[in-house]
Amino acid sequence: MLLIDDRWFGSHGIGRFAQEVSLRMGKYQSISDLIPKLHIIDPLWQSCEVYRKKPEVYFNPGYNPPLFSQAPFIFTIHDLNHLHSFGNESKLKDIYYEFLIKPACHKAFKVLTVSEFSRQEIITWSGVGEDKVLAVGNACNSSFTTEGDYYQPGFPYLLYIGNHKPHKNLNNLLKGFSLLKKTDSLRLLISGVADKKLLDMIKTLGIQSQVEFCGIISDEKLPNYYRGAIALVLPSFYEGFGLPIIEAMACGTPVITSNLAAMPETSGGAALLIDPYSPEEIANGIFQIINDNAFRASLIHKGLIRAADFSWDKIAEKILNIISQAKESVND
Repeated sequence: MLLIDDRWFGSHGIGRFAQEVSLRMGKYQSISDLIPKLHIIDPLWQSCEVYRKKPEVYFNPGYNPPLFSQAPFIFTIHDLNHLHSFGNESKLKDIYYEFLIKPACHKAFKVLTVSEFSRQEIITWSGVGEDKVLAVGNACNSSFTTEGDYYQPGFPYLLYIGNHKPHKNLNNLLKGFSLLKKTDSLRLLISGVADKKLLDMIKTLGIQSQVEFCGIISDEKLPNYYRGAIALVLPSFYEGFGLPIIEAMACGTPVITSNLAAMPETSGGAALLIDPYSPEEIANGIFQIINDNAFRASLIHKGLIRAADFSWDKIAEKILNIISQAKESVND
């Protein structure tokens, strides 16, 4: 029997990956949620669960590995964001990665990730062989399609979907948006709730009437927001994949995103790439999308083709093959 850490299920990127993949794994056992994931004793808890439940293989769709495992285990490092200097790093995270995740890369049967960009970063950082780390990809579910309701707030809008951590680069997005010719009709909608720093910046830039925070957008309503948008703008400094890119493309929405990290790989030539360090480039990209209808239409067409390349069924099939190999390794 397969054991899966399904405590990761949720609406965030890792949560969606965990849920979509796990639901395609057939019958499996779950790690008990008596201890929350990433708790200080979580690595030991996972090890005890593996010992107690005696699975053939243990699969963790998140990046928290067990301290040790009596069964072959596979875990997933979606990216190395926490090790980069974007404001998300900390000494405690450095210790966690260096003394738990890095050794686990060597102990694991395989390490999964979601892009070739992340795969190469993990190999270089951990020092494992090329064949140890596999990029299985990412996807969005069938609700992300051109068919369905459009969010219609009564004005044209650009959309940002994601958290507000420093690597997401909301500061330069707001600065770029403020450089556009002022018009009360065009607005920027941002998922989540604003903190004081963002509100102060918006006030300083003089765009209070043009920026709205949407709070937590439910999975059911998210495709509607994509469909109604002029474009998705995702100017992150760093993404290990960038799931909103293909979600937007699948909904027929053009994408403006960064020319760094995994974003060029994920968008596959179907997005407008900009330098995220330049508010002027962000503004120019938005201006081009708004004013060049032929260019916008071409991005929509390319995006729909690109989004079709990503499939949860194909990803699950890859992972099931890896799990089968892990089972066979025990009998060799």
